[in-house]
Amino acid sequence: MNRSIAILAAPAVAVLAISLSGCVGSAVRTGIDMNDRSSNLSLAEAGDAKAQYQVGKSWCCALGGWDIPVADQVYDTETASEFLCRAALQNFGPAQLELARLYSGRVTHSLMPILVRAVAPPPTDMAAALMWADLASTNKVDGAEDLRRSLAGEASPEARAEAARRSTEWQSAPCTWRDTIGGQTASDRTAMKTPAS
Repeated sequence: MNRSIAILAAPAVAVLAISLSGCVGSAVRTGIDMNDRSSNLSLAEAGDAKAQYQVGKSWCCALGGWDIPVADQVYDTETASEFLCRAALQNFGPAQLELARLYSGRVTHSLMPILVRAVAPPPTDMAAALMWADLASTNKVDGAEDLRRSLAGEASPEARAEAARRSTEWQSAPCTWRDTIGGQTASDRTAMKTPAS
């Protein structure tokens, strides 16, 4: 009888262990992000692109783009995008890649668990994502060409055309979360989404 209970309890113990490790991992990550933010902020404010990138990543992202009030003091997508844009507009490739990930919903440095992302995916702008991925690829950032190819294959023809148009004037194209996602109308978001599979 005890062996049966142990067998039935094993999955619950595994789930609990995984959950707790996620909490510990999140706490460690939060500490690292807070340290990166404070140690790079003065350089970022002075215009250093690498420091702006580090500060932007440290703020990124509340639920992969869906900001939540509890996390606003720790993670904020708009603040992240502002610092990433400062670096990207200086042609700093890693920041351009991070913006491509942000606007394609592929944020790798995020609080959003995979399950939540699957249930409530963040808003995307495939034209912006493709434009930034193309720039990062041109700057030969590791992983940028793979992301660019993937996005080009998934994007609608309208999004690819819009990305090409924006690429010609990328330094004045919408960059921040507010200007890119917040500035879209519902019909813009529909046009820029990936085609249905």
